[in-house]
Amino acid sequence: MERDKVSVIRKGTCMFKGKFLGRDAVFGDDMILVTEKLRDTSCPKTINFVEVMSLTRADLWDVADKFPDFRARVRKAQITLALRRAIVQEAQRLRREEQRGQNRQSMTFTRRFQNLRM
Repeated sequence: MERDKVSVIRKGTCMFKGKFLGRDAVFGDDMILVTEKLRDTSCPKTINFVEVMSLTRADLWDVADKFPDFRARVRKAQITLALRRAIVQEAQRLRREEQRGQNRQSMTFTRRFQNLRM
C-alpha cells in the first residue's frame, strides 16, 4: 500500500487493524502528515475483490491550492492529527519507561516534542 494516498472502498471488503471495512470506508487518511513516524504503517488485507478510489497527497494539495478555505481546513486537520498522534506516541513511550523504572520527570514537554515535525 502506498503511504502517500488516501483510499475509499467502492466495492468489496477488507480487514484493517482488526476491523472489517466495506463500502465508503476510508483508510490512509494520515497521508496528510509530513512526519513518517506519525503515520500508520498498517496495511489492509482484502477479504474479497476490492475496488478503491484513491487520491494522492500531491493531487490533494493541487486542489487545496485552488481553494484557500479548503486548504485551511486540510491544514487544521493535519495539525490536529499530528498532535494527537504525537501525544499518543509520547504516552506509550512514557508508559514503557515507567514499566522499566526509567521515567525521567525532569525532561520538559518542549524537549520531548522538539524532534517532531508536522
